[in-house]
Amino acid sequence: MLTLFLATLLGCKSTEEDLSKNVISFEFNESCNPLALSNDCFLPYPSLHYTKEDPSRTTGLHLDYETEDLETEDSQMNFTLSMFNIADGVSPLVPALINFGVDVDPSFLSGSGEQEETVISGAPIALVHINSGTQIPILTEMDQANRSWEDYDQRHPLIIRPLAPMEFGERYMVVLTNELRDVDGNELPRSDVFDLLQEGTLTDNTTIEQMRPRYEDLFSAAEESGWAREDLLMMWDFQVASEDFVLGPARQVRDHVLSLDPNTFEFEINDLLEDPNAHLSWLVRGQFFPPNFLDEDNELVLDESHLPVAQDNRPGYPFTMVVPKAAKDHGDLSLVLIGHGLFGTGASMLDSDDEDHLLHTMANDLNAVLIATDWVGLSGGDRDLIISEVLPNLDRVRVVTDRLLQSHANALSLVELTLSELTSSDVIPVEHSEELLKGDKVYYYGISLGGIQGAGQTALSRRISRSVLAVPGAGWAHLIQRSTQFQPLEVLFDNLYPDPTTQMILLGMVQSFFDWSDPGNLSQLLNADDDTGPEKTIVLQEAIGDCQVANITTNLLARSFNAYHLENATDPVFGLETVSAPYNGGVALTQVRVQDALDEFFPPDANVTPETDNGVHNTAVLRDSIFEQIEHLYIHGELIHPCDGLCDPD
Repeated sequence: MLTLFLATLLGCKSTEEDLSKNVISFEFNESCNPLALSNDCFLPYPSLHYTKEDPSRTTGLHLDYETEDLETEDSQMNFTLSMFNIADGVSPLVPALINFGVDVDPSFLSGSGEQEETVISGAPIALVHINSGTQIPILTEMDQANRSWEDYDQRHPLIIRPLAPMEFGERYMVVLTNELRDVDGNELPRSDVFDLLQEGTLTDNTTIEQMRPRYEDLFSAAEESGWAREDLLMMWDFQVASEDFVLGPARQVRDHVLSLDPNTFEFEINDLLEDPNAHLSWLVRGQFFPPNFLDEDNELVLDESHLPVAQDNRPGYPFTMVVPKAAKDHGDLSLVLIGHGLFGTGASMLDSDDEDHLLHTMANDLNAVLIATDWVGLSGGDRDLIISEVLPNLDRVRVVTDRLLQSHANALSLVELTLSELTSSDVIPVEHSEELLKGDKVYYYGISLGGIQGAGQTALSRRISRSVLAVPGAGWAHLIQRSTQFQPLEVLFDNLYPDPTTQMILLGMVQSFFDWSDPGNLSQLLNADDDTGPEKTIVLQEAIGDCQVANITTNLLARSFNAYHLENATDPVFGLETVSAPYNGGVALTQVRVQDALDEFFPPDANVTPETDNGVHNTAVLRDSIFEQIEHLYIHGELIHPCDGLCDPD
């Protein structure tokens, strides 16, 4: 029967007897990825192998993992791999992995700032859109996690990181050429199954022969894009998740929140402090009760289309609001939503006894009401929750990722509430009759996590027109290992899951849940067909050498927004064009170098936690010139270049 199948498959007129003479017998471990190398069963990752046809899904398939698929040096993992099967493809931001058991010679790798060479036709390592041949700019590196642990010498994969989002619902292929060598100049190990497909050798193995037509198409696509069939060391393909799956939840949350009358959003005032300092008329503390999409386990309740469902119960969340001195004299003030940093709180941004508090001063200078809540999921207390509940049992990872999407619902709700009841005369006892806020001047300012979540909130919002994203990033799978903020978590992660290959697989898989709130994806909502909000002017403020939010993630975010460099770039990002100041109506990137700090320590270009924090994460974006750029944007609606030439204080 198999020879008949092969004849049909190849459109061959050979007799069954003739064909059988050219068929070899071949066996491999059918529980493994067919392309697996001898030292690893699961890789390469991601792979179309771990999918199942599903006509009900937008991509025509869904992921198909079983827990036993991922047996590693540390035996099976204590979590349920099938929880990822709700996705109809992998993340548009997913890192690709393959483990040769040896290190690839670094001369073939492309680190930060070297992305132009990765989109050249015939590049030795490439990530390619199958139908169009478009290459994604990538960072390629050998895994550096736990290098001192001898038991894992052969468990460090080659990591291929997309530094621009892949297209929703499309298929991509990873291409590696025979040019690659290991650090000793030797050829790299090959996959027997790939060689059989490449050479056109027919087998009696049904799995391999079912792969053959697809691989013939891949070889043709590679040829058209500049890679000769005989020059390939390895090639594999995978399916990117659909826009419905990735963006559908955020759209659903936004549309539901904005469909409601904000006057029905309940809130409580805990403190109303009048004239707390020379800059403010009132400081308000309270809690509000936004639409809720989480169940009692703090996971999203999803319908059969994998869209969040609003629940009847509405838990409360804290908010802090400051009202400027001008509010006692007149209305028509601006509103600025404030976003806090990683594992911080909204209150920490605004609740202060400091007479010269930076944001209190800004509120007064701008005649702006400032309001903040928590980016739940990665706010105060969540680090302890991750340590105690999530890392020991990764089945609970959605207590982080799903709450990050809930936090977008909270922020959307808080803005609507602030524009209505929260600044009414029933709450803020002004003596004049003017509305404090009219809703036409809504802005955003966030730093660190506030820049990350704020990027998504700005794209989602139909109110925000001017946004400052200080030291932001995108792609949690690329950020976590490179951030000092995750150092306590990394220690536990290393002890629970010491195998470096397993670590990278887990980060890649978990990115699928982060996708629902990751700004590398939500950025696509900016200027989308259903974006009925105002024209937006957005600035990304990047600190070169950032030890908390790695520059590669800021650059990924810039590409996802189709941003421009604003005037002079200290460290040009490949693919970004340059615009002159003043600039408005789009997204621009400002880069700042604090050279003294960088001379002391520059973080390694590797997937390891920096051994110290050079401080530029804060010092680069909290300087006077940067705040002049911020205030100019909020007042005049345009971006100015904050420096005379390059933003290098020297």
